[in-house]
Amino acid sequence: MLRDPRSEAQSHPDPWRRGLSGLFDLFESGEERAYAAVLQVLARERVDVDASNVEKVATSRRSMADVKAAESALEADVLADARRRLQTFRAALEDAYARSRGVSQQEVPYDSADSDQDAMADVLIQYLVRTGYGDVSTEEPSSGRYVYNVRVDWERLRQLAAEQGHALPLTS
Repeated sequence: MLRDPRSEAQSHPDPWRRGLSGLFDLFESGEERAYAAVLQVLARERVDVDASNVEKVATSRRSMADVKAAESALEADVLADARRRLQTFRAALEDAYARSRGVSQQEVPYDSADSDQDAMADVLIQYLVRTGYGDVSTEEPSSGRYVYNVRVDWERLRQLAAEQGHALPLTS
């Protein structure tokens, strides 16, 4: 099996955080708030991971101001992406949970040839795998077609939701 380069995230301590609260507070339903709260925290963690990578690859000729500007742009991009993809995130979590029956070690395949599955795989990889709440392996059954086998750490994800004051409304 091939490893997907999108999954090569590492866990890093919080080198910097900005006030990101309230990004998703406009949602009315408790269920929407639960998914939004989890996605908000995952987006923060993704920003931290990506910012650490920006700092790692910065050369000594690059000023710290340039590095910080790149980190700010990265933060804005990640947060905008999270806002746009909340419904896809919810659908992907619900789909992965149903197909895995809530078992953390159960892989769920997503076929890139199916646009809905490809979008769900991407959001799971970007927000769960890159932040350490899941993993992915990739197969290439034919040239240019990929199957992403995603495993979600459901217990850890539930714990994250509980820390945010929510329960994820997932059922098999």
